[in-house]
Amino acid sequence: MRRLVSVWLPYWRTEHLERLRRQGKPPDKKSQPPLAIIEAGKGGRRLVAINQAAEAAGLTCGMLLTDASAIAPSLKAEPASPFEEAKDLKKLALWHQRYTPWTAPKPPDGIALDVTGACHLLGGEQELLDDLLSRLEGFGLTARAAMAGSFGAAWALSHYGKSGRTVAPDRKEAAFIAALPVQGLRLGEEGCALLKRLGLVTIGQLFDLPRSTLRARLGTAILLRLDQAVGEQREPLSPLQPETVYAAQVIFAEPVSSMGSLLYATERLAREVTAQLKGKATGARRFRLSFYDTQGGCFAIPVTLARPSHEHGHVLRLFREKFTRFESRFDDSLAFDAASLFASRTEQIIARQSDLNGDAASKLEDQDRFAGLIDRLTARLGSEAVRRFAFRESHIPERAAFTAPVLHNTGPRPQPAPGKTPVALAARGASDGLGGGSGLSAAAFYLAAPELSGGQGRRA
Repeated sequence: MRRLVSVWLPYWRTEHLERLRRQGKPPDKKSQPPLAIIEAGKGGRRLVAINQAAEAAGLTCGMLLTDASAIAPSLKAEPASPFEEAKDLKKLALWHQRYTPWTAPKPPDGIALDVTGACHLLGGEQELLDDLLSRLEGFGLTARAAMAGSFGAAWALSHYGKSGRTVAPDRKEAAFIAALPVQGLRLGEEGCALLKRLGLVTIGQLFDLPRSTLRARLGTAILLRLDQAVGEQREPLSPLQPETVYAAQVIFAEPVSSMGSLLYATERLAREVTAQLKGKATGARRFRLSFYDTQGGCFAIPVTLARPSHEHGHVLRLFREKFTRFESRFDDSLAFDAASLFASRTEQIIARQSDLNGDAASKLEDQDRFAGLIDRLTARLGSEAVRRFAFRESHIPERAAFTAPVLHNTGPRPQPAPGKTPVALAARGASDGLGGGSGLSAAAFYLAAPELSGGQGRRA
């Protein structure tokens, strides 16, 4: 008996953005202002996703941004970032592997799970759905879920069912989805519009029609969706492959407390983990070293790198820098009986070949040295002490640039808007009535972008 779950996150795009702003903390939905995700569309920028506050204000997806701003003046509009949304949806699908190894994201806002044979581990099918939805709610995500013998039925019930957590018994899918609208068959806007013109509103009305008539009038696509919904046609589910774990552990024969023994264990662990990474041509940006004491506690030392690395010496040197900071925290009476090292945020490292004169090799070596310097300074001084310039969109030049920790991701640098852009501004002078200066006003000197003025500036 196959059992599949469809998880629907109706406000995923806006709630995902709010979580990023709050650095993973659940948003406060009661005091949340109207928020919309916008994309360029016919007639201008249009709303493609809204949060609950915007929905309560009367906004709907597909509206022009100008119309939406007139209805809700406090509306905040953010450009869509489909790549980030898809990447984090994949991460959320991997998190669902706590219930089953067969999970897959269903962009833009859904997740599919094959929980066949796994429901009894949590006490039953309804208990599994309750646990899943309660955890998602704890993350600050609005979610609906349904379980059925086919993914088509589970998808229809999660999106259009009366309850947000429905369990359809096996072989009873047709009875559960008969009263749902035809949109639950995933036919697309054109297919649903055609059925509506023919007076077919619910899925049950399609069950009552002869299959030969449906095939002749509407084609085979609708028959396939009907068969998938009732379980007569299996729908393949391509699960995500779990990420490779790069880790090592050592258990001491006797509890140790000396700094030399801990450094020796760290060297052994770093050598083993970096060897695993090298074998896969992979580097890691984050390492976490943990020491487990005899009293049941755990002392963890994280290290973050500017670039992915699998060099044993570099990783060990960063941990040595950390040990100098944490050495005073060790008590003579405290002993450790085990240690482990985990590598995360892994990326492929592509082999690089220089040219014959070695110029490219020297540039790459300089970049590696600079990244290594950042890593050592961060390990010695802390992540907040080493900072860089970052940029954000602002009409006030003083606020367009700010400093951020060098190892923190602040998003891509905003691109300048197309058109004539001044590249220099003169100081205010006496001619503008404000006194002082060289006699030139801010508007008396204007340089157009070279690509727009044939490479020459223009005076106003």
